[in-house]
Amino acid sequence: MDTHSIDDAASMLAPFPKRAPVLTAGVQLPAGVDFLRGDAEPMHVKASPNGIKGAYGILAGDPGRIAKIAALFDDPAEVATNRGFTVWRGQLDGVNVFAAAHGIGSASAAIVFEELALLGCHTLIRVGTCGSLQAGMRVGDVVVSTGCIRDDGTTRAYLPAEFPAVASHELVTALRLATMGAEGDRPPWVGVTHCKGSFYSEVPGYVPDAAAADARWAAWVGGGAVATEMEGAALFAIGGARNVRTGMVLAVLGVTKKGPGAADESTAEAVASILTDSEEAAAGKTRAIRAAVDALRIVIRHDVTAATAGAAKRVEDRVPAAVPLAAPRAVKASTTRHCPHHGHCHAPAIGLIAVGAAAFGALAALAATAALRRAD
Repeated sequence: MDTHSIDDAASMLAPFPKRAPVLTAGVQLPAGVDFLRGDAEPMHVKASPNGIKGAYGILAGDPGRIAKIAALFDDPAEVATNRGFTVWRGQLDGVNVFAAAHGIGSASAAIVFEELALLGCHTLIRVGTCGSLQAGMRVGDVVVSTGCIRDDGTTRAYLPAEFPAVASHELVTALRLATMGAEGDRPPWVGVTHCKGSFYSEVPGYVPDAAAADARWAAWVGGGAVATEMEGAALFAIGGARNVRTGMVLAVLGVTKKGPGAADESTAEAVASILTDSEEAAAGKTRAIRAAVDALRIVIRHDVTAATAGAAKRVEDRVPAAVPLAAPRAVKASTTRHCPHHGHCHAPAIGLIAVGAAAFGALAALAATAALRRAD
Protein backbone atom coordinates (compact mmCIF):
# COMPACT_ATOMS: atom_id res chain seq x y z
CA MET A 1 0.00 0.00 0.00
CA ASP A 2 1.26 3.50 -0.79
CA THR A 3 1.47 6.34 1.74
CA HIS A 4 -1.89 7.85 0.79
CA SER A 5 -3.61 4.48 1.12
CA ILE A 6 -2.00 3.98 4.54
CA ASP A 7 -3.17 7.45 5.66
CA ASP A 8 -6.72 6.83 4.42
CA ALA A 9 -6.86 3.44 6.12
CA ALA A 10 -5.46 4.84 9.38
CA SER A 11 -8.20 7.48 9.47
CA MET A 12 -10.81 4.72 9.42
CA LEU A 13 -9.54 3.40 12.76
CA ALA A 14 -10.14 6.70 14.55
CA PRO A 15 -13.74 6.05 15.72
CA PHE A 16 -12.77 2.94 17.66
CA PRO A 17 -12.38 3.43 21.43
CA LYS A 18 -9.19 2.28 23.13
CA ARG A 19 -8.80 0.41 26.35
CA ALA A 20 -7.11 2.24 29.18
CA PRO A 21 -4.22 2.50 29.62
CA VAL A 22 -3.57 3.19 25.94
CA LEU A 23 -0.61 1.39 24.38
CA THR A 24 0.47 -0.16 27.64
CA ALA A 25 1.01 -3.89 28.01
CA GLY A 26 -0.63 -4.80 31.30
CA VAL A 27 1.28 -7.69 32.83
CA GLN A 28 0.76 -7.81 36.59
CA LEU A 29 3.06 -10.25 38.38
CA PRO A 30 2.73 -11.49 41.97
CA ALA A 31 4.99 -9.72 44.45
CA GLY A 32 8.58 -10.91 44.23
CA VAL A 33 8.11 -12.78 40.93
CA ASP A 34 10.54 -11.75 38.18
CA PHE A 35 10.23 -13.74 34.96
CA LEU A 36 12.88 -11.52 33.39
CA ARG A 37 15.35 -12.51 36.13
CA GLY A 38 16.50 -8.94 36.53
CA ASP A 39 18.29 -8.81 33.18
CA ALA A 40 15.30 -7.86 31.01
CA GLU A 41 15.73 -11.03 28.95
CA PRO A 42 13.07 -13.75 29.10
CA MET A 43 13.89 -17.42 29.45
CA HIS A 44 12.98 -18.43 25.89
CA VAL A 45 12.86 -15.30 23.72
CA LYS A 46 16.45 -14.19 24.15
CA ALA A 47 15.84 -10.52 23.48
CA SER A 48 15.68 -7.51 25.77
CA PRO A 49 13.60 -4.35 25.22
CA ASN A 50 16.79 -2.70 23.97
CA GLY A 51 17.28 -5.64 21.65
CA ILE A 52 13.91 -5.69 19.92
CA LYS A 53 13.48 -1.92 20.51
CA GLY A 54 9.88 -1.92 19.22
CA ALA A 55 6.51 -2.61 20.81
CA TYR A 56 4.84 -3.39 17.46
CA GLY A 57 5.46 -6.92 16.20
CA ILE A 58 4.63 -9.43 13.49
CA LEU A 59 4.70 -13.09 14.47
CA ALA A 60 4.95 -16.35 12.53
CA GLY A 61 5.37 -19.97 13.48
CA ASP A 62 8.13 -20.76 10.99
CA PRO A 63 11.55 -19.27 11.93
CA GLY A 64 12.41 -19.23 8.23
CA ARG A 65 9.55 -16.83 7.56
CA ILE A 66 10.89 -14.17 9.95
CA ALA A 67 13.68 -13.00 7.64
CA LYS A 68 11.13 -12.66 4.81
CA ILE A 69 8.95 -10.46 7.01
CA ALA A 70 11.92 -8.40 8.18
CA ALA A 71 12.98 -7.85 4.56
CA LEU A 72 9.99 -5.50 4.30
CA PHE A 73 11.28 -3.41 7.23
CA ASP A 74 13.74 -0.54 6.98
CA ASP A 75 17.19 -1.38 8.39
CA PRO A 76 16.38 -5.00 9.34
CA ALA A 77 18.76 -6.82 11.68
CA GLU A 78 18.66 -10.18 13.42
CA VAL A 79 18.48 -9.84 17.20
CA ALA A 80 18.45 -13.36 18.62
CA THR A 81 17.77 -17.03 17.95
CA ASN A 82 17.09 -19.50 20.74
CA ARG A 83 15.29 -22.85 20.51
CA GLY A 84 13.80 -21.81 17.18
CA PHE A 85 12.51 -18.49 18.52
CA THR A 86 14.13 -16.16 15.98
CA VAL A 87 13.75 -12.39 16.40
CA TRP A 88 14.52 -9.60 13.91
CA ARG A 89 14.02 -5.87 14.32
CA GLY A 90 13.68 -2.90 11.98
CA GLN A 91 11.54 0.17 11.36
CA LEU A 92 8.30 1.04 9.59
CA ASP A 93 7.70 4.72 8.85
CA GLY A 94 10.35 5.66 11.40
CA VAL A 95 8.87 3.59 14.24
CA ASN A 96 10.68 0.57 15.72
CA VAL A 97 9.11 -2.82 14.95
CA PHE A 98 10.11 -6.47 15.17
CA ALA A 99 9.31 -9.92 13.80
CA ALA A 100 9.46 -13.06 15.93
CA ALA A 101 8.91 -16.80 15.51
CA HIS A 102 6.59 -18.59 17.95
CA GLY A 103 6.83 -22.22 16.86
CA ILE A 104 4.01 -24.70 16.24
CA GLY A 105 0.92 -24.97 18.41
CA SER A 106 -0.63 -22.90 21.17
CA ALA A 107 1.63 -24.31 23.91
CA SER A 108 4.78 -23.08 22.18
CA ALA A 109 3.21 -19.87 20.92
CA ALA A 110 1.81 -18.95 24.34
CA ILE A 111 5.35 -18.83 25.75
CA VAL A 112 6.39 -16.30 23.11
CA PHE A 113 3.23 -14.21 23.48
CA GLU A 114 3.68 -14.06 27.26
CA GLU A 115 7.34 -13.11 27.05
CA LEU A 116 6.73 -10.42 24.45
CA ALA A 117 4.08 -8.93 26.74
CA LEU A 118 6.62 -8.99 29.57
CA LEU A 119 8.98 -7.03 27.32
CA GLY A 120 6.33 -4.33 26.90
CA CYS A 121 5.02 -5.19 23.43
CA HIS A 122 1.50 -3.85 22.90
CA THR A 123 0.56 -4.74 19.29
CA LEU A 124 1.02 -8.21 17.77
CA ILE A 125 -0.10 -9.52 14.38
CA ARG A 126 0.29 -13.21 13.60
CA VAL A 127 0.75 -14.23 9.97
CA GLY A 128 0.36 -17.93 9.28
CA THR A 129 -1.22 -20.66 7.20
CA CYS A 130 -4.48 -22.54 7.50
CA GLY A 131 -6.81 -25.13 6.04
CA SER A 132 -10.08 -23.93 4.54
CA LEU A 133 -13.47 -24.93 5.97
CA GLN A 134 -16.04 -23.39 3.64
CA ALA A 135 -17.26 -23.87 0.10
CA GLY A 136 -15.66 -21.64 -2.51
CA MET A 137 -12.32 -21.26 -0.75
CA ARG A 138 -9.14 -21.86 -2.72
CA VAL A 139 -5.50 -22.50 -1.98
CA GLY A 140 -3.78 -19.10 -1.83
CA ASP A 141 -6.81 -17.25 -0.47
CA VAL A 142 -6.27 -14.96 2.52
CA VAL A 143 -8.24 -15.12 5.79
CA VAL A 144 -8.62 -12.41 8.45
CA SER A 145 -9.66 -13.94 11.77
CA THR A 146 -12.18 -12.14 13.97
CA GLY A 147 -11.95 -14.72 16.74
CA CYS A 148 -11.11 -18.35 17.45
CA ILE A 149 -12.87 -21.53 18.48
CA ARG A 150 -10.74 -22.57 21.46
CA ASP A 151 -10.18 -26.22 20.57
CA ASP A 152 -6.48 -26.05 21.45
CA GLY A 153 -6.18 -27.07 25.10
CA THR A 154 -3.60 -24.44 26.13
CA THR A 155 -6.09 -21.61 26.61
CA ARG A 156 -8.10 -23.72 29.06
CA ALA A 157 -5.27 -23.08 31.52
CA TYR A 158 -6.11 -19.37 31.23
CA LEU A 159 -9.87 -19.05 30.89
CA PRO A 160 -13.10 -21.06 31.18
CA ALA A 161 -14.30 -22.68 27.97
CA GLU A 162 -17.18 -20.19 27.67
CA PHE A 163 -14.85 -17.19 27.40
CA PRO A 164 -14.30 -16.21 23.74
CA ALA A 165 -10.91 -15.61 22.16
CA VAL A 166 -11.37 -12.54 19.96
CA ALA A 167 -9.08 -10.31 17.92
CA SER A 168 -8.73 -6.58 18.57
CA HIS A 169 -11.24 -4.70 16.43
CA GLU A 170 -8.62 -2.15 15.34
CA LEU A 171 -6.38 -4.87 13.94
CA VAL A 172 -9.27 -6.70 12.27
CA THR A 173 -10.13 -3.47 10.46
CA ALA A 174 -6.50 -2.73 9.58
CA LEU A 175 -5.98 -6.26 8.23
CA ARG A 176 -9.25 -6.13 6.32
CA LEU A 177 -8.12 -2.92 4.63
CA ALA A 178 -4.60 -4.23 4.04
CA THR A 179 -5.86 -7.42 2.38
CA MET A 180 -7.92 -5.60 -0.23
CA GLY A 181 -4.85 -6.04 -2.42
CA ALA A 182 -4.22 -5.14 -6.00
CA GLU A 183 -6.81 -5.32 -8.73
CA GLY A 184 -7.50 -8.94 -9.56
CA ASP A 185 -6.80 -10.28 -6.06
CA ARG A 186 -9.57 -12.33 -4.53
CA PRO A 187 -11.17 -10.60 -1.53
CA PRO A 188 -10.17 -11.93 1.89
CA TRP A 189 -12.34 -14.27 3.92
CA VAL A 190 -13.25 -12.63 7.23
CA GLY A 191 -14.70 -14.56 10.15
CA VAL A 192 -14.26 -16.97 13.02
CA THR A 193 -11.40 -19.46 12.71
CA HIS A 194 -10.84 -22.80 14.43
CA CYS A 195 -7.75 -23.34 16.59
CA LYS A 196 -6.87 -26.99 17.11
CA GLY A 197 -4.41 -28.77 19.38
CA SER A 198 -3.41 -31.50 16.91
CA PHE A 199 -2.41 -31.14 13.28
CA TYR A 200 -3.35 -34.69 12.25
CA SER A 201 -6.65 -35.00 14.09
CA GLU A 202 -8.59 -33.38 11.25
CA VAL A 203 -7.96 -36.34 8.94
CA PRO A 204 -11.24 -38.32 8.91
CA GLY A 205 -10.98 -41.67 10.69
CA TYR A 206 -7.38 -41.11 11.81
CA VAL A 207 -7.98 -40.70 15.56
CA PRO A 208 -9.32 -43.47 17.84
CA ASP A 209 -12.62 -41.70 18.57
CA ALA A 210 -13.23 -40.91 14.92
CA ALA A 211 -17.01 -40.56 15.13
CA ALA A 212 -16.84 -37.92 17.86
CA ALA A 213 -14.01 -36.07 16.09
CA ASP A 214 -15.88 -35.99 12.79
CA ALA A 215 -19.02 -34.72 14.52
CA ARG A 216 -17.08 -31.87 16.08
CA TRP A 217 -15.59 -30.92 12.72
CA ALA A 218 -19.08 -30.90 11.22
CA ALA A 219 -20.17 -28.52 13.99
CA TRP A 220 -17.31 -26.08 13.35
CA VAL A 221 -18.01 -26.08 9.62
CA GLY A 222 -21.77 -25.84 10.05
CA GLY A 223 -21.35 -22.95 12.47
CA GLY A 224 -19.52 -20.93 9.83
CA ALA A 225 -15.86 -21.21 10.84
CA VAL A 226 -13.84 -20.25 7.77
CA ALA A 227 -10.47 -21.87 8.46
CA THR A 228 -8.46 -23.99 10.89
CA GLU A 229 -5.00 -23.30 12.35
CA MET A 230 -3.11 -23.92 15.61
CA GLU A 231 -2.06 -20.72 17.44
CA GLY A 232 -4.73 -18.04 17.15
CA ALA A 233 -6.67 -18.89 20.31
CA ALA A 234 -3.56 -18.46 22.46
CA LEU A 235 -2.74 -15.15 20.75
CA PHE A 236 -6.21 -13.70 21.31
CA ALA A 237 -6.72 -15.08 24.83
CA ILE A 238 -3.34 -13.92 26.11
CA GLY A 239 -3.69 -10.61 24.30
CA GLY A 240 -6.97 -9.96 26.08
CA ALA A 241 -5.55 -10.92 29.46
CA ARG A 242 -2.37 -8.85 29.03
CA ASN A 243 -3.94 -5.79 27.36
CA VAL A 244 -2.09 -6.41 24.10
CA ARG A 245 -3.75 -5.67 20.76
CA THR A 246 -3.80 -8.78 18.57
CA GLY A 247 -4.74 -9.72 15.03
CA MET A 248 -4.22 -12.64 12.66
CA VAL A 249 -4.01 -13.04 8.89
CA LEU A 250 -3.68 -16.47 7.26
CA ALA A 251 -2.95 -17.93 3.85
CA VAL A 252 -4.98 -20.97 2.82
CA LEU A 253 -2.49 -23.81 2.39
CA GLY A 254 -4.95 -26.60 1.71
CA VAL A 255 -8.63 -27.35 1.25
CA THR A 256 -9.44 -29.17 4.50
CA LYS A 257 -13.24 -29.09 4.22
CA LYS A 258 -15.57 -27.63 1.62
CA GLY A 259 -18.45 -26.71 3.88
CA PRO A 260 -22.14 -27.68 4.05
CA GLY A 261 -23.75 -28.53 0.75
CA ALA A 262 -20.46 -29.02 -1.09
CA ALA A 263 -18.96 -32.31 -2.12
CA ASP A 264 -15.87 -32.99 -0.01
CA GLU A 265 -12.69 -34.03 -1.72
CA SER A 266 -11.43 -37.49 -0.97
CA THR A 267 -9.24 -37.73 2.12
CA ALA A 268 -6.21 -38.39 -0.09
CA GLU A 269 -6.87 -35.26 -2.17
CA ALA A 270 -7.42 -33.11 0.93
CA VAL A 271 -4.18 -34.29 2.54
CA ALA A 272 -2.27 -33.83 -0.71
CA SER A 273 -3.48 -30.24 -1.05
CA ILE A 274 -2.20 -29.43 2.45
CA LEU A 275 1.19 -31.10 2.01
CA THR A 276 1.91 -29.67 -1.46
CA ASP A 277 3.55 -26.23 -1.43
CA SER A 278 2.01 -25.04 -4.69
CA GLU A 279 2.59 -21.75 -6.47
CA GLU A 280 -0.84 -20.61 -5.29
CA ALA A 281 0.06 -21.40 -1.68
CA ALA A 282 3.37 -19.55 -1.97
CA ALA A 283 1.60 -16.52 -3.45
CA GLY A 284 -0.91 -16.60 -0.60
CA LYS A 285 1.87 -16.61 1.99
CA THR A 286 3.51 -13.61 0.33
CA ARG A 287 0.21 -11.74 0.22
CA ALA A 288 -0.47 -12.50 3.90
CA ILE A 289 2.98 -11.25 4.93
CA ARG A 290 2.53 -8.01 2.99
CA ALA A 291 -0.92 -7.57 4.50
CA ALA A 292 0.48 -7.95 8.02
CA VAL A 293 3.18 -5.35 7.34
CA ASP A 294 0.70 -2.91 5.76
CA ALA A 295 -1.75 -3.42 8.64
CA LEU A 296 1.01 -2.63 11.13
CA ARG A 297 1.81 0.55 9.20
CA ILE A 298 -1.88 1.52 9.31
CA VAL A 299 -2.03 1.04 13.08
CA ILE A 300 1.25 2.89 13.63
CA ARG A 301 0.01 5.83 11.56
CA HIS A 302 -3.24 5.84 13.52
CA ASP A 303 -1.39 5.73 16.85
CA VAL A 304 0.99 8.55 15.89
CA THR A 305 -1.95 10.69 14.76
CA ALA A 306 -3.91 9.96 17.93
CA ALA A 307 -0.87 10.63 20.13
CA THR A 308 -0.19 13.91 18.33
CA ALA A 309 -3.80 15.03 18.73
CA GLY A 310 -3.75 14.05 22.39
CA ALA A 311 -0.52 15.92 23.04
CA ALA A 312 -1.82 19.02 21.26
CA LYS A 313 -4.99 18.90 23.36
CA ARG A 314 -2.96 18.61 26.56
CA VAL A 315 -0.81 21.59 25.52
CA GLU A 316 -3.91 23.63 24.67
CA ASP A 317 -5.44 22.81 28.05
CA ARG A 318 -2.37 24.23 29.77
CA VAL A 319 -2.31 27.50 27.78
CA PRO A 320 -4.13 30.48 29.41
CA ALA A 321 -7.50 31.24 27.86
CA ALA A 322 -6.25 34.72 26.92
CA VAL A 323 -3.94 33.13 24.33
CA PRO A 324 -6.15 30.76 22.31
CA LEU A 325 -4.39 28.44 19.88
CA ALA A 326 -7.03 27.90 17.24
CA ALA A 327 -8.55 31.32 16.50
CA PRO A 328 -6.82 34.50 17.76
CA ARG A 329 -9.24 36.93 19.36
CA ALA A 330 -9.84 40.34 17.83
CA VAL A 331 -7.00 42.77 18.48
CA LYS A 332 -7.72 46.41 19.25
CA ALA A 333 -6.64 49.08 16.80
CA SER A 334 -4.09 50.39 19.27
CA THR A 335 -2.12 47.19 18.84
CA THR A 336 -1.70 47.63 15.11
CA ARG A 337 1.29 49.13 13.39
CA HIS A 338 2.02 50.14 9.84
CA CYS A 339 3.64 47.57 7.60
CA PRO A 340 5.49 48.97 4.57
CA HIS A 341 4.46 45.95 2.48
CA HIS A 342 0.87 45.23 3.56
CA GLY A 343 -0.39 48.39 5.18
CA HIS A 344 -1.74 47.92 8.69
CA CYS A 345 -0.91 44.57 10.33
CA HIS A 346 -2.01 43.19 13.67
CA ALA A 347 1.52 42.88 14.94
CA PRO A 348 3.10 41.96 17.15
CA ALA A 349 -0.02 40.61 18.90
CA ILE A 350 -1.45 38.37 16.16
CA GLY A 351 1.99 37.49 14.87
CA LEU A 352 3.12 36.27 18.26
CA ILE A 353 -0.10 34.34 18.81
CA ALA A 354 0.14 32.68 15.40
CA VAL A 355 3.79 31.81 15.86
CA GLY A 356 3.06 30.57 19.35
CA ALA A 357 0.20 28.40 18.13
CA ALA A 358 2.34 26.92 15.39
CA ALA A 359 5.18 26.34 17.82
CA PHE A 360 2.90 24.65 20.35
CA GLY A 361 1.45 22.43 17.63
CA ALA A 362 4.86 21.49 16.29
CA LEU A 363 6.24 20.81 19.76
CA ALA A 364 3.19 18.73 20.62
CA ALA A 365 3.62 16.64 17.49
CA LEU A 366 7.32 16.16 18.11
CA ALA A 367 6.74 15.31 21.76
CA ALA A 368 4.03 12.80 20.93
CA THR A 369 6.09 11.09 18.25
CA ALA A 370 9.17 11.04 20.47
CA ALA A 371 7.15 9.59 23.34
CA LEU A 372 5.75 6.89 21.09
CA ARG A 373 9.22 5.96 19.87
CA ARG A 374 10.60 5.97 23.41
CA ALA A 375 7.78 3.63 24.39
CA ASP A 376 8.88 1.37 21.55
